[in-house]
Amino acid sequence: MRIIIAGIVAGIIVFVWGAVMHIALPIGSMGLNYETTPAEPAVLEALKGLPESGIYLMPGQDTSITDLDEQKKTQAAAWEAGPSALIVLQADGGPTMGAQTLGLQFLANVLAGLMAAMVIASAKCGYFSRVAIMGLLGLFTWFNTDASYWIWYGFPDEFTLVTGIGHIVGWLAAGIVVAAIVKPSALGKAPAEADPPMNVESVE
Repeated sequence: MRIIIAGIVAGIIVFVWGAVMHIALPIGSMGLNYETTPAEPAVLEALKGLPESGIYLMPGQDTSITDLDEQKKTQAAAWEAGPSALIVLQADGGPTMGAQTLGLQFLANVLAGLMAAMVIASAKCGYFSRVAIMGLLGLFTWFNTDASYWIWYGFPDEFTLVTGIGHIVGWLAAGIVVAAIVKPSALGKAPAEADPPMNVESVE
C-alpha cells in the first residue's frame, strides 16, 4: 500500500511541477516558437498535401531513385544542405490543453511514479541515497530520450536543456516524499532483518 500511495503522490508532484514549469516559469517555453510567422499560412496549406497523419522527416528519401544506397545519399546531402524538418502531423487536428490531454499526462506521471516507488522500495540504502536515485531516474529519462532527439533530429539546445531540468527537478522533488513514504523493506526484508545463515553443523 505504501508503494501505491508513494506512486500516486510522486505522479501528482511531477504533474504539478510540469504545469508550473511550462505555464508559470519562462524556461518552460525555451526552444519553442509559439508565435505565428509570415510563412505559416503557406506551410499549413502545404501540409494538407501530406497523405495522412504521422511523423515525417523532410527532406525524405526520393523513391524515384531505384538504388537504396543512392536514395540515402541523396537524402543525407539534402538534409545537410537544409532546411530540414521533423513534422508531427495531425491531419484532422488534435486536442489542445483540455481534460483529455491533462488526464492522460497525469495518468502517465502516476504510472511512472509507481515504477519509481518500486525501484526505491528495492533500494537498500539511506534516505538521501534513495532521494538521489529518484533524481537519477530523471537524469536517465533525459539521456535516454531527450538527448537522443537532440542528437538525431536536431532538437534545439535550449529545449533539450529545459527538458533535462524538468525531469531532474521533478523527480528529485518527488523523491523527497517517496523516500520518506517507502521504506527499504517494502519489497522484502531489510538487511538487518535478513535470515541468519544456516549452521550446517546444527542441522546435522
